[in-house]
Amino acid sequence: MRGRVLLPGDEEFDTARTPWNLNIDQPVAAVVHVEDAEDMAAVVGYARDAGLSVTAQPNGHGASGDTAGTILVRTRRLDRIEVDPARRRARVGAGTNWGQVQAAALHGLTGLAGVVAGR
Repeated sequence: MRGRVLLPGDEEFDTARTPWNLNIDQPVAAVVHVEDAEDMAAVVGYARDAGLSVTAQPNGHGASGDTAGTILVRTRRLDRIEVDPARRRARVGAGTNWGQVQAAALHGLTGLAGVVAGR
C-alpha cells in the first residue's frame, strides 16, 4: 500500500471516518486513502480474504450509517482527468471534483450532474 491506512485508535481515525453530514456515524473497521489503482486492488483483495465489505467516498458525501465492518476507501487522491477532444471522450478518476469535470467544457464536453431525489 502506498496510501495511508488508519485503524481505530489511530490519532486521525475519527476525523478520517467522519462524513460531510455530521449526523451520520460511520462505524468502519478501517479508513484507507488510496493513491492509485494498485492500492484499490490491494484493498479489495484484503477485504475479500478477511470477509469485509468495501465502501468508497471521495469526500464524505453519500455517507450512510450502514458501514459496520467495512473498509472505508477515500478516493480523493484519484483526481486525474484525461480529455481526448478528438474522440470526444474523457476519463475521470473516482476522486475528481465537479469543477475538474466541468473544465472539460473547454473542449465542448461536459459531465452529467448527479441528483439526489427526495423520498
